[in-house]
Amino acid sequence: GANVVAYNAAITAWARSTSRASSNPKDSPTSPASMNNLSVTSKSKSAALSAERLLQEMRNEPTGRLQPDVISYSAVISAYATCLDQPHGLERANDLLHELEDLAVREHLESSSRGRDARRYETRSIGVGGGRHPYGFRPNPVVYNTMIQSYANIGDASSAEAILDRMISLYSSSLQENLGSGAFRSVRPNTRTFNMVLNAWSKKGGAECGGRALSIWKRLNIIALEEERNGETYSRPDVITFNTVLAALAKSADVENRDGKEKIVGEAAAQKAVELLDSIENSNVQPNQYNHGKNRGLTHIEPDEISYNTTISALANASKNCSNGVHLAVDAENLMTRMKKRGIEPSSYTFNSVMLVWGRSSGGLQSAQRAEALLRSMANPTIVSWTTVMNAYALADSARKVESLLNELEQQATEQNDHHLC
Repeated sequence: GANVVAYNAAITAWARSTSRASSNPKDSPTSPASMNNLSVTSKSKSAALSAERLLQEMRNEPTGRLQPDVISYSAVISAYATCLDQPHGLERANDLLHELEDLAVREHLESSSRGRDARRYETRSIGVGGGRHPYGFRPNPVVYNTMIQSYANIGDASSAEAILDRMISLYSSSLQENLGSGAFRSVRPNTRTFNMVLNAWSKKGGAECGGRALSIWKRLNIIALEEERNGETYSRPDVITFNTVLAALAKSADVENRDGKEKIVGEAAAQKAVELLDSIENSNVQPNQYNHGKNRGLTHIEPDEISYNTTISALANASKNCSNGVHLAVDAENLMTRMKKRGIEPSSYTFNSVMLVWGRSSGGLQSAQRAEALLRSMANPTIVSWTTVMNAYALADSARKVESLLNELEQQATEQNDHHLC
């Protein structure tokens, strides 16, 4: 008859089918597309229920021949976490994750009670269980990462971070038990885990996201520093980690600090982004609040074009609500200069963002002229480049100059068309 491996294959097949279809949230509830989406959601939920039904069959098998394992539970948890019936799906997935954790503890205690035979008992399950995973119910980061990604997909960054906290707590408790042999010794957050939580906050945006991302970044670097001392790189942040934190800060820089309280929003968020970029550039030079020591933790990260463009975007976002943003424009242009020194060629997006900061800087005609100077230095300015400078002059009450630039743009277009005709 069928064994654990066969059942797990069937459960996994149902799990994969839960998220195959997609729906458009913009459709009205009564539109044909929306009605079809309701049908798709129903099928997605049905697939998750089918996956759990097979898990129940395994648990109810009287001889114990089909005792489920971490693969069985992980697949059903994934089915509910990724199905289209939310938030019910994630609620059920969370219940099943708690159930898996309880089973892992119970199995670990039974194994530990066997003393010297504990390790042999653990590996024995692969034969006794008819293909059962050698780790039994012991969970790993994969199932938790699935939950985090699903929370991120629905915009629930707080719950995504709560799963990360749960992993850290479980793993830490296992390290303190029997020389690190606890039931959750495999539940160790990796770089991908942290990156997904950071991405959840970045996608959510708003006043809170920059501060939360920065807090997670600092927390990760403390963990990475401890790992480095032990010769490990399991949770070491990478350039994706770094750029995601910058993206979250850029989102918060777009939020105005209306009540005057100390928050990481607006100009404060942009300044944090600049400081963070500074810390990465200088991580081989001197210790600071972000790298926790000379030649420690962050020396492997090399800022790329995304790093600089995202930081410049943070300055551009902050400049919208700044009464005098000339210093922000100076910082933005300095960042572009630093890019060039590191061998990174600024793109039209980079130029456009810097010109945008100058246009919003409230620096009057001089700021608009500085934006135009950057435009003139571009090899291939885009229509966005031209309109950004035109808007800068408009804000400086220079309507004649705006029209002059418009005429120049039209003349260029005419010359290009004549060239093509020839």
